[in-house]
Amino acid sequence: MLPSKNLPDRLGNAVPLRKGLDSGFEADGYAAGYQKANRILWRKGGMDYLCDAPKPPFNFVSKEGYAGSWITWRLVYNHPEKTLRLFIEEEKDPRVVQHNVDLTGITLNNLNFGARSTKSWGDFRKITVNVTEKYTYSNSG
Repeated sequence: MLPSKNLPDRLGNAVPLRKGLDSGFEADGYAAGYQKANRILWRKGGMDYLCDAPKPPFNFVSKEGYAGSWITWRLVYNHPEKTLRLFIEEEKDPRVVQHNVDLTGITLNNLNFGARSTKSWGDFRKITVNVTEKYTYSNSG
């Protein structure tokens, strides 16, 4: 990942994915079970491609009985399959899957996470980015 080309908007506010400038991924979560606020997206060519949580539980940031505790998100992009998946904690099935994610020829400039409750914004620690590339070699010679 390269640093974002993040620039302030006309009001001086920094925004995570600037239209026409950045490409990348975003995951947003809200403690209330509001479907549109719990989503993933990818950006290419200045366009956002959104994918809301398709089924309950819509909440990406709360664990039953563990209010205020840390929650692990795993955002997985699979280029050959053209999918973006969000896993919550150790769930075996992704909470949301976005299909037709086509980032062919794009340099990813940004990764953004947003989480909030009805009273405060989230805090993120220990963010790790792992890149795995699979090469196919040809012996045509």
